[in-house]
Amino acid sequence: MECVIISMEQGSRIYLWDNLKVVLMVMVVITHCVNVYQLQMEYWIQFLWIFIMTFTMPLFTLISGYFYKERSISYLIERFLYPCIIFSIVNYLVGILSGAYPNGISPKSGFAMWYLWALFIYNIITPVFLKKYDEKKLIFIAMAMTFICGFKFISNNILDSCRVVSFYVFFTLGIFLKKIIYV
Repeated sequence: MECVIISMEQGSRIYLWDNLKVVLMVMVVITHCVNVYQLQMEYWIQFLWIFIMTFTMPLFTLISGYFYKERSISYLIERFLYPCIIFSIVNYLVGILSGAYPNGISPKSGFAMWYLWALFIYNIITPVFLKKYDEKKLIFIAMAMTFICGFKFISNNILDSCRVVSFYVFFTLGIFLKKIIYV
């Protein structure tokens, strides 16, 4: 397989990636804001919301895979796990104080920080998989995991586990993409 290299000076920042991430972040914020009014939305706004939600998080996850580097556990805990725990606690406290959970918090309450949790998990398991399998096999494994998660006997109530598993395929595609296109 041929590798396409878009040459830049060593160490220089490629603003294309930054710009793409900013656009995706704005889209995620807009879709989350619009989601509050989902029942009252016009048909075309619902269509636009579904369209945007279809590609934003998969593309974010692919970009995260593209920039994946093996890191120490302490780095991953500091970078992903601590913010995930802190913001989850804050999110649940705000929800409780605002009356969003009249019956208390349950596993079905949702897990707002699922993406940080997913990145933490991906960065933990990927080096283990890559020691045993190449990128192509890893994509196949991620697809198989996604397929298995689709069965009803797998619960999604614990830390959005099925969502985390199903997005792993995009993360692995990002890792593979870096082997083909190095920007």
